[in-house]
Amino acid sequence: MKKYKKAGFNLALLRELGAHVFHGVDATKMMDHPHLKILRFDRIIFNFPHAGFHGKEDSPKLISKHAELVHGFFRNASAMLRRPWGEVHVSHKTTKPYCDWNIVELAFHSFLTFVCAVDFRPEDYPNYSNKRGDGKKADESFHLGECSTFVFCSSMAAAIHRPPLNCVIWGRSLSVDDRQQRLMSLWRLMVDLLGQHPGVAEMRLRMS
Repeated sequence: MKKYKKAGFNLALLRELGAHVFHGVDATKMMDHPHLKILRFDRIIFNFPHAGFHGKEDSPKLISKHAELVHGFFRNASAMLRRPWGEVHVSHKTTKPYCDWNIVELAFHSFLTFVCAVDFRPEDYPNYSNKRGDGKKADESFHLGECSTFVFCSSMAAAIHRPPLNCVIWGRSLSVDDRQQRLMSLWRLMVDLLGQHPGVAEMRLRMS
């Protein structure tokens, strides 16, 4: 509440829409949270995980801290998915040094299988504003650059999971004749996925 000037408004709106909001949730220990451990989710979403500002982003030590955070999140999220169609979504920068986090490999070690990566476009989310999340400039936005939303499912479900349209699979772009269809927004993709699996419970986490 102290870091973000619109936090009060956003929290009130979430509650008005029926969302349950929890504070102080550790993404690396959330499967033991008293209110979350008995629940299973169709979507667990972590936008732009970051372990904090502890030096330059290309520092091996800091990259290791980021990887430790993401690995801990994957380990917990994997245990909290509803089977068989639950998915974990992580939005992340794809250029150096952020690609050195190797999040696909981290997910593999937590029994999650990479399904696809979709271009992350802020314009697909009206009124979305990313925040730094820490320090004196916590309420300021940071430059996104090239980034994607990585989609993972449980390894058990990987064999029968149908990859959504407009994805990059194992580093290879799916070809679609109609160029406009190739630019179909992430938002429409999410709506399509949610429509296939009713009763969706979403969980959005942001570390601060």
